[in-house]
Amino acid sequence: MATGQQRLFHQFLTYENVTHKADSFIASLNQLEALSMNMQQLIKDELAKSSGKIVDKIHEVSDKNTNENQLYYDASKTSMKNMAMKYNELANDLNYQSMTLYYEIIEMNPKE
Repeated sequence: MATGQQRLFHQFLTYENVTHKADSFIASLNQLEALSMNMQQLIKDELAKSSGKIVDKIHEVSDKNTNENQLYYDASKTSMKNMAMKYNELANDLNYQSMTLYYEIIEMNPKE
């Protein structure tokens, strides 16, 4: 008997976009970012009518911390979006499986 083979890809599950899973984390970062900005504005408002070396140093440290935090927030958001896309690719790649089918060819004799 002769044998044959056929190679094919089988999709177990339909494609699913799971990048939305990062949204809750990004929303938390946005909330934290807004609170940080509110805190900086509160400090500026409270010290607006004050002056001196200590007040200047408070402004300097507050601005520095806010700017550093902003960099972390932006980097974290970008990183989370990238990781969500990578996770999406990995999860959906697992839905496909390469298979090789081996079979025997049965010859049938026609009736004479």
